[in-house]
Amino acid sequence: MKALVRTLVKKTLDSNLFWFYYLVGEPLFALGKIYEAGRSFRYNSRKRRHCLDKIFSDLTVKNGPFRGLRYLDGCTRGSTYFPKLLGSYEAELHPLFDGIFRNDYECIVDVGCAEGYYAVGLSQKFPRAKVFAFDSDPLAQNLCREMSQMNGIDSRLTVGAQCDGQVLRSLPLGRKSLIISDCEGYENELFSEEIVSFLAPHDVLIEVHDFFEGKIDAVLRKRFAHSHDITMIESIDDAKKVRTYRYPELEGCDLETKLFILAEYRSSTMEWLFMTPKHR
Repeated sequence: MKALVRTLVKKTLDSNLFWFYYLVGEPLFALGKIYEAGRSFRYNSRKRRHCLDKIFSDLTVKNGPFRGLRYLDGCTRGSTYFPKLLGSYEAELHPLFDGIFRNDYECIVDVGCAEGYYAVGLSQKFPRAKVFAFDSDPLAQNLCREMSQMNGIDSRLTVGAQCDGQVLRSLPLGRKSLIISDCEGYENELFSEEIVSFLAPHDVLIEVHDFFEGKIDAVLRKRFAHSHDITMIESIDDAKKVRTYRYPELEGCDLETKLFILAEYRSSTMEWLFMTPKHR
């Protein structure tokens, strides 16, 4: 049969019918490439799904400062899901949290809490602290409440909507509290000179969103400079995370799967500013 096909092809190539192979061959070649890409994607998707199911089936945070935190199934707001489950989310801040956990805060405020990764996680780390979580997204508020119930700290966590300066002033911050902020550029308005003065006794961690409104970093540094010492932390790009992050759960995963799990898809290099009072 193969010999017959070879003979037929040879004879037609020598005739005026050779154009037939050009007309048919190009589309068939393209379809073949599509088929191979689809087969590869299907294989990799199955392999990736097997890897994800193996690592995350119990829906608890595996590493990092909030290891053991019970998590919602597939739900996150404004950020990627798997870095939080793995415990690699914003790992740039982990050394900072080692120091934060040695403090004794009376109150913790999370502005831009999303589904509650920090609000609920910090509630567990500081069982005597009152925790207030704010988000302008009603779905995020509901998810945060749900996760606080899952982790048994809902009696100590209060969820609210918009947090402005007036709301912040009304909270029982006591002698020493921690305020964290990830509010997509609103930090420039929230942390006015008046509010910064009010927060002089407290620790403040702000994710700065300069790409929403330029020079927020410089403005915040100037406002906090009189009352606080300032530490700046920069984000690490996703490609470097794949090369440098080492988690036992990722052993045996290929590079594409590691990137899929670790990637936080930041549009640019981010900055966090951590402010601690100059006069305790």
